[in-house]
Amino acid sequence: VFGGDSGFNLQENDYCFYTKKFGGNAQAVSRTRFVHHTSFLWSYDPLNMEYLSLPSKRPDYRGTRSHDDFLITLENYSSNNPHVKATLTRNEFEQAVENEMRAKFDVEDVDLGTAQAFLKEEHRRSNKFVHLTDG
Repeated sequence: VFGGDSGFNLQENDYCFYTKKFGGNAQAVSRTRFVHHTSFLWSYDPLNMEYLSLPSKRPDYRGTRSHDDFLITLENYSSNNPHVKATLTRNEFEQAVENEMRAKFDVEDVDLGTAQAFLKEEHRRSNKFVHLTDG
C-alpha cells in the first residue's frame, strides 16, 4: 500500500511511519487458528487528545512523547508525503488494503447477518468466568 521510501515499519506491535504510530495490532494464537486485529488511525481532532493523559503502560519507542508527538494520521501522511504511492482518500486506502489482503489470503465476503450468526455458534472461548461465593 505504501512506497518503499514511506518510512513504514513495525515497532513492537504498532504500525509506524518512522517513529510515529498510525496503527495498532493485537493477536490471539492457538494450536488450530489465529486472529490478527489491526486498528488504523485515519484522523482525529487534536483538541480531543488534550483530554488524554500519558498512559502508564506504553511502548518503549514512545518514551514520554505526547499523543500529538507520538501519533500520525493516515489522512495527513498520505496527503503530505511524496514517498507514499499516491495521495489516498479513505476509500482508496481501504480498497488498497483489501486488494493486498486478497492477493495474499483467501478472503471470503459475508454479509452482516452471516457474521452475526457465526458468533452465535458454539466455539472455544478464551475467557473463563469464575463465580465467587460467600463461604
